[in-house]
Amino acid sequence: VNITRQLFHNRTDKVLDVYDLASDLVVYDVINNRILFSPAVQDSTMFETFPAFSADGTALYFSAAHAPEEGGSPAVVRYDLYEIAFDTASGRTANEPYLLFKEEDKSITFPRPSPDGKYLMFTAAPYGTFPIWHKEADLYIMDLQTKEVRSVREINSPDTDSYHSWSSNSRWVVFSSRR
Repeated sequence: VNITRQLFHNRTDKVLDVYDLASDLVVYDVINNRILFSPAVQDSTMFETFPAFSADGTALYFSAAHAPEEGGSPAVVRYDLYEIAFDTASGRTANEPYLLFKEEDKSITFPRPSPDGKYLMFTAAPYGTFPIWHKEADLYIMDLQTKEVRSVREINSPDTDSYHSWSSNSRWVVFSSRR
């Protein structure tokens, strides 16, 4: 759940950005028709967004950033990659999320684990939560066993690469590109 706004640039190389004013995670229980809340992913000083369950359902991956100080530009916020344990029986999360990956000059968004549980693909851009307008946005992959991260050079281009998804057998990825 979030509140977003648009920011229109007057530069030809940047068209627009979308940024959070508030953002939290909730889990919807489809069997019991209820929403589950967790204070661990509803921190008013953080923007939590883009959740995805691990392949086995025992963790949530998501992007989160510290809310900018009052008067600070929300468009330059950088998101990091987090993981939090999820109990499939109770629908509760662990008490604290774990910082899985941080890159000082990148904003990490759209974490998507492979169905076989081996990899996590995400988008990295210079800042923000809406990389579709960032020519510098590229796809990265994390080996979930070793936690090694690398750029997916085989598919990245000089233009925006983002919005990815895995095939059900984890052999293929599909993504959008502005190339």
